[in-house]
Amino acid sequence: MIEKFLSRFKIKKRIISMATLLIALSTVFASLLLIDNWSKKTEMENLHSLTGFTPFISNVIHEMQKERGASAGFISSNGGAQFRKNVSNQRGETDLEIQKFRSAYSNFPLEDYSEDFSSLLKEAMDDLANLSTERSKVDNFASNVPAMAKYYTGTINKLLSVIMETGKITTDPETLNKTFAYVSLLEAKENAGLERATGTAAFAAGAFTEKTFSNFNVLLGKQQGFMKTFNSFASANDKSFYMNTVVGDEVDRYNTLLDLALSTPFDLSSAGPLGSTEWFATMTGKINKLKIVEDKMSVDIQNMRLMHLTRPLINFGLYWPC
Repeated sequence: MIEKFLSRFKIKKRIISMATLLIALSTVFASLLLIDNWSKKTEMENLHSLTGFTPFISNVIHEMQKERGASAGFISSNGGAQFRKNVSNQRGETDLEIQKFRSAYSNFPLEDYSEDFSSLLKEAMDDLANLSTERSKVDNFASNVPAMAKYYTGTINKLLSVIMETGKITTDPETLNKTFAYVSLLEAKENAGLERATGTAAFAAGAFTEKTFSNFNVLLGKQQGFMKTFNSFASANDKSFYMNTVVGDEVDRYNTLLDLALSTPFDLSSAGPLGSTEWFATMTGKINKLKIVEDKMSVDIQNMRLMHLTRPLINFGLYWPC
């Protein structure tokens, strides 16, 4: 059809017409490619902002998890001196990370994200505003371990949900796999935190109840499930880093105490009077190692998304690295 149309013109005009047509087609193709790349750039800009923000969230989660465990020990030991000290020290650490989080939140471009995301983040901020009230309940023994844990766990889950939103923004397969592995690790770590709180209360009381022991086993099962997901999506380097990091004396001692908890759940007296503080300390050591892996993966994801962010500009010669 094009040849028939061009046959009406002289050779010179045909050449000019063909060149004009090719230029027009090239322009349209380039425009579509530019729009697609620019759309991906916008996506990656939002991801980069969010992944730069998520470490502040994960640090608050980490400290809230520790405070939940220390509060469980404080309540179960009837305000024992060691857990009174632990709670006091831990609250200072939590407050420091919340302050950093609030500062980052004040500069975060919330308008660039969905209403659902904004609502979720605001709900988490509202929950954090109630922290002092919940602490007072713990101090005055006006809250038992389940009620205390319900507040902390609910707040942590909302913060985790904000981080999970990162997986909904990107369509890049490599970034998605890394994000799925990262979120699975976060979920495993949260259930490890609940395991710490549940075990601390049980060791402080000298025994599990049937209900708390059942919950304890559920938490162990959830961790195994999330770690299977982690291993399915994590890169070989991430899995190797995990295996080389979550090891050592604290992890070995945790495994010994876990065996004791599973073998004699209704009589933990053989752990001795310091069983609860030792359980809390060894589990905290293990969870801190999980945090090292978490932080490493968070940095990796930020770097991946920065690379994807600059790629469209590099393709069009619009980015010059310093």
